[in-house]
Amino acid sequence: MDTTPVPELAPPRFESLKPMLLAGLVERYNCQSPGGIPDQWQRFGPHLGNVPGQIGHVAYGACYNFDGDGNFDYLCAVEVAGGAKLSPGLTSLQVPANKYAVFTHTGHVAGIRATISAIWNQWLPASGCKPVEAPTFERYGPEFNPRTGLGGFEIWVAVAE
Repeated sequence: MDTTPVPELAPPRFESLKPMLLAGLVERYNCQSPGGIPDQWQRFGPHLGNVPGQIGHVAYGACYNFDGDGNFDYLCAVEVAGGAKLSPGLTSLQVPANKYAVFTHTGHVAGIRATISAIWNQWLPASGCKPVEAPTFERYGPEFNPRTGLGGFEIWVAVAE
């Protein structure tokens, strides 16, 4: 039996996202064992601020390409300008325009799985919103401290009402 405390989810805000191009390091994971993601961020750290064509100082963790076995691609990334020549080893992902439900995660980053579970298993079924096939992503702004894992970040889920 799972004894992980269910986080209190504040109601989301809704945002219309314009298309954006992300670039970074991608790895394939299974929903039951995504334990390599922190190491992936460690490997991506030196690229932050050094990705050709980088726009702004926000980092993203995008989940996409889900399959029926619970596998998905996870991209540690930054937004880049179209046409930027990426360094070897970096992958790009075009995120289409969509409406997103945006949730704020205020605790330590280690609690992200419980928050995502609450979004998908509690909020979404009760909300009347339907998920859209598009990347779900974490948005790490300047308030997030990657050294401590604190400061908060957002989880963006593409939805249709």
